[in-house]
Amino acid sequence: SNIVVRLFHFCFCLVYCFSSWRPEQDGILLLDDCRYVLEGYNKQLKELTCLEPLHDTEKEYFPMMMGAACQYLINWCTTLFFYEDPDLVNDYEALYYLLHITRLMDWIEDHKEDLAKVIKDV
Repeated sequence: SNIVVRLFHFCFCLVYCFSSWRPEQDGILLLDDCRYVLEGYNKQLKELTCLEPLHDTEKEYFPMMMGAACQYLINWCTTLFFYEDPDLVNDYEALYYLLHITRLMDWIEDHKEDLAKVIKDV
């Protein structure tokens, strides 16, 4: 359904754009930045008439969909880097990216309650 597609794409954007790459925070989702984007997105939608803001069902499944977006990136990384085009890939970069996204997946699994809080009041 469109709900699932919209929520997945939004979660993919947050996972891709708001995970820390700093060595001391690698794989941590920057929750304040995510909250800021979620609030701005919902505010814009409330002002428009063509799309409705995020609703309770999307909010309920948000933490799970964040994990699904992360799993998508893990699959993409392993497929592209190790199977589709291994000769054109820098092994160090591929491994570093895979470790980063795996750390983020672990973080998401350990912080589902925090993710639920971030979206609750949006």
